[in-house]
Parts: sequence; structure tokens; C-alpha cells
Amino acid sequence: MLAQRWEVTACCRSCRLELRVDLRTIAIVRGPGFSLWNRLSRCGKVGCHGVVAFRANAPGMGWAEPVATRTAAER
Repeated sequence: MLAQRWEVTACCRSCRLELRVDLRTIAIVRGPGFSLWNRLSRCGKVGCHGVVAFRANAPGMGWAEPVATRTAAER
């Protein structure tokens, strides 16, 4: 995704805060083999205890798709 310049966002299911994900930083911190597939993360907004789900779109796509299987996205 990083090499192909995908755009990834994280959207909180509680407060709806939407943030751009820095794939380069994730690769540095977690390693180049780390995957966001079927992952959730804690919201970074002060006072929010929600979780964020990741969405991505490839270059040229006009929409973002969940970075999860259907059953994982429904959790």
C-alpha cells in the first residue's frame, strides 16, 4: 500500500473523528510486514474511548473501502 501510494484513513466509530493514516510511520514503528487488514485501534481524540476502523483507496479510486473482511467490519 505504501509503495503504491494508497490513501488510508482511520474513522472512530464513537466520535466520528477521521484521520489520515501515515503508512510510512506505521512501517517504521511496526515493521514493513505489518498489515492493517482486520485491525482496529483506539481513537486518538482526547476523552474518546472509541475504536477506529481503517478505510483505504488505491490511486485513481473515487471511494474508500474497509480494510477488513465483511464480518470483521461489522464488529
